[in-house]
Amino acid sequence: LQANRGAAEVPLSVVEMCLEAMKLARVVVDKGNPASLSDAGVAGLMAHAGAQGAYYNVLINIQTMEDDDWKRDISQKAKALMEDIDQQAAQLRKDVEQRLTSSDA
Repeated sequence: LQANRGAAEVPLSVVEMCLEAMKLARVVVDKGNPASLSDAGVAGLMAHAGAQGAYYNVLINIQTMEDDDWKRDISQKAKALMEDIDQQAAQLRKDVEQRLTSSDA
């Protein structure tokens, strides 16, 4: 049972770490060296992709669990994290692209 839970909890922790990576990319976009802007944008893209992949792993790994309350809790946590990272990724991408295509880059 614990190994099965770990199969969902580990990728959930990856989603959380990807959210933290997204926040760090945001700091670089906002305060970093302008020459690192594209690097920060790529970091945001990778954090988003990593979170999405880990989220898929959470979803598949909870399918066979029998504890419906636990499944619902993990699923809701993962979904909330993904909603947050989706919003942050969209804003980061918009900001990076806007700055890269303006004369202020």
